[in-house]
Amino acid sequence: MSYLRPTPYHWLSIYYGAYFFAFGVYLPFWSVWLAWLGLSADDIGIVLGAGVMARFVVNFTLTPVFTYPSICFPLFGGCHF
Repeated sequence: MSYLRPTPYHWLSIYYGAYFFAFGVYLPFWSVWLAWLGLSADDIGIVLGAGVMARFVVNFTLTPVFTYPSICFPLFGGCHF
């Protein structure tokens, strides 16, 4: 049953892979869409910066709560097909 015990390498690689994949897909086009909606360049910068700031705050507040990956398994119990 070693497949239920992910290493820190797996957690970090999945986290950073998903994070940079998502940012690489939507970030270049989201600012164009926001400009099309009529937001100014300053407002677009605030909106994009708010997402990065939220990530910063959540990493320092919620990450210590989930010290062990086994804590997260019950949270995802209903996510299987």
